[in-house]
Order: sequence, then C-alpha cells, then structure tokens
Amino acid sequence: MTKGQRQFSLNILRFVFLVIATVVIGGCGLPIFQSHADKAITEIGEGFHTGLGRSSLEVILRRDGTAELTCTFYDLGSSPLAESMQVRSIPVCQGMFKQNPTAFVKKADGDLSGTFKGRIDLEQFDRLAKLVIDNGYLGLSDRYEEPGLMDAPPMQTWIVYTMGKKQVSDQADKGGPKLKGIEDAIYKTAGELQFK
Repeated sequence: MTKGQRQFSLNILRFVFLVIATVVIGGCGLPIFQSHADKAITEIGEGFHTGLGRSSLEVILRRDGTAELTCTFYDLGSSPLAESMQVRSIPVCQGMFKQNPTAFVKKADGDLSGTFKGRIDLEQFDRLAKLVIDNGYLGLSDRYEEPGLMDAPPMQTWIVYTMGKKQVSDQADKGGPKLKGIEDAIYKTAGELQFK
C-alpha cells in the first residue's frame, strides 16, 4: 500500500467515525430517534406570574407519577383574601385556597404561599410529553420576549430529559401557537389532578 493509499484509507476511516459519532451524539435530532424522544422526558414544568404581580403558579409534573403545585399570593391588602384579586387571578390556586386555606403559609415578606402534592397518571404524562415533542419544543429558542413590555410577565416552561434541561420563556404568546399549545396543556393537566 502506497503512502497516498494509506492516507486515503485513513481519511475514509475518519469520515466513517465522524458520521457514526454524529449519529450517536446528535441522534436526538434525527427522525429515527424522534419516535422515542418523549419517553426521555422525566419532568415537565411551568411557572408564571399574573399581570401586576398579584400571584404566581408553579406546576411540576414528573414521569414517576409525582406532581407539585405551588401558589403564591403577593401584596396582600385588607380585603378578604378569598375575594381578593390575588386569589381570583389563577383559578387553580383559587380552588386550592378554597379547599384548604390553612395550607397557605405567610412568609416573612407578607406573601402567602402553599405547595401541594399530587399524582399524575403515566398516560397523562406521556400524552403531554408527546405533545411537547410533536410541537418541536426542543428546537425552540430559549426566549420569546419583548423588551419594555412590563405588564405581561413571561410564562416559563421547562422539561428535564436525558440530555439535560430545556427552558423557554414566552412573553405575550410571542413563541407562537405550538408553544402556547404546550403551555395550555400543562395548565389544563394540572387542573385535572387532585392536589393535597
């Protein structure tokens, strides 16, 4: 074998190695791997503040069946809490407050916060994970925000999967209808669960 033939063979081997490495390392982006990408998701979450910062919600749903819901009410005034804008602004939190107001703890800054545990069926989680993949969540930008838009706090969504964590910030639905569909589905699923 001549020196030129050896060099050509080495170049072919390098090329084959690079192709294999690309498929193995970057495989999550190839269609053949997409069919099981939803099974790689172990956690789906969402958090948002209502306009004017009256209250916030954080939902965490996990493949292992556990779920958490945290509601926080800010800047509590003198009106009856159950009728306040803080409580009424997020229906899921309003329902939790009506069920169990003593579960909400007053923090040092005067805000009221409650964290509740629940269960999610694997079928529900898989349906949500499939929607996340089908709507192209992994290919979305990290931020869809408009500088200077103060009265529309961004919605934060995230997933934890085998490759790490992906988080997207979406202000005033700038992320488009597919991202909005994911956000709505997470909130809807949280509303269907029983939290205690």
